[in-house]
Amino acid sequence: MALVSESNHGTNQLGLNILFSGQNSEGWGVELFGYDAYFWTTTLKSENIHLALQVSRSARFFQRHDGYHLSVRCIKDAPYPEDCFGENRTPCTCQHGTCNDGLNGDGTCISCEQGWYGENCDICTEGFAGEDCNICAKGFTGKDCNICADGYYGDHCVDCSRPNGQYSDPDTEEACKLTDSDGVKYQLVRIGDLLWMGENYRRKVGTPGSDWYHAHGDENNDETYGLLYSYETLQSDGFCPQGWHLPSGSEFEKLRQAAYENSNPLIEQSDLCAHATNALGFGARFAGTVASNYYYYFNTIMIIGGTDLLYFQLWCDNDPLIGDADTTSAYSVRCIMDHPSP
Repeated sequence: MALVSESNHGTNQLGLNILFSGQNSEGWGVELFGYDAYFWTTTLKSENIHLALQVSRSARFFQRHDGYHLSVRCIKDAPYPEDCFGENRTPCTCQHGTCNDGLNGDGTCISCEQGWYGENCDICTEGFAGEDCNICAKGFTGKDCNICADGYYGDHCVDCSRPNGQYSDPDTEEACKLTDSDGVKYQLVRIGDLLWMGENYRRKVGTPGSDWYHAHGDENNDETYGLLYSYETLQSDGFCPQGWHLPSGSEFEKLRQAAYENSNPLIEQSDLCAHATNALGFGARFAGTVASNYYYYFNTIMIIGGTDLLYFQLWCDNDPLIGDADTTSAYSVRCIMDHPSP
């Protein structure tokens, strides 16, 4: 009686306020008025037969064919739950992104939040890590934020940028050093997303006078200008230190663009170039080249690349030039750090 109106001797505890309106059937007219109430449901039991609800002193379900006329109570539709899809309202599995939800959705992830990827947006992208896929600290990358990003170096992944030839502090200067297999140490410099040797290579590989040469023909110049290397020497295994490689044409082009197509930001100031700024800290010096045991171009800087067999030429107050290298000549070398593995 908790469903029935007080006027029909119910308690109406649930607030439905049901009145005993009876039913109307074909041939019998109104029946059981004042005794029962009858309500249609949407459940079809068989052809033309529906499940109905009878309410009197108790409530029960029974069947009625569509020749009857019964009372109706409408129910407000429940809102379609968010992050569900399809007629069965299946929950989406898109954990950290936007789901293609709704009645006509298919449950796929339309897009992932920053730091996440995967079919269910549940995997950290490179450069993000942890339970919440937080962005890695500056200089770090990888799925666990445990490797250095491009251009960063050392155990602490420091920024080896060297504007105007100066590091940000002494600790960074000490950290931005690379030691080759001969024990020679080189300062490093970050330009864009590439980490370059900040001075010319000077490891003695092979035979002097054929595989490599002293700049200007003077061994006292080795530390200042590095060595000049033949093409054959570049092909030897492990020429650059492990994890480093000779520049490609595209990497030379990045260097050229970083200098705004002007040599001066890459050249260290000297009597040969009073307008040089070394703004990018590359510290290029005029080592010249060697061809047929003769030394040339003391007023230019020529750095040879790797598989593309190109040279990168700098000279004061002019645009850098990328050209085809001569396999019979010897050039300066700058190695570049390999791209980190994810």
